Amino acid sequence: MFTAYYRYLRKSPVVPKERKTVRMLESIVRIGEAHARLHFRDEVTIYDAVSVLVLMEHTLNTGLFDILPDVLMLEIQEYQDAKQEVCFKLKLEYKDF
Repeated sequence: MFTAYYRYLRKSPVVPKERKTVRMLESIVRIGEAHARLHFRDEVTIYDAVSVLVLMEHTLNTGLFDILPDVLMLEIQEYQDAKQEVCFKLKLEYKDF
């Protein structure tokens, strides 16, 4: 999911050139790892990945989401909706995890 989002950023005319580097991909992965550690997990899950993409969209605002979800996503339905929209926009297979 992170690589698909990075490819999306590379194609986006909204994102400045200096934000489209491999360092950006590495940063996204590190944020995902940190989010997993906050939840006492050793591996990054789809929940971590979607949470990171929501956070990144709050900072970059590329238009990935039609309506930007709340960063906290307190309800499971908010997460499910965000995951479905991310998978659709990044052309990823949607799986019900």
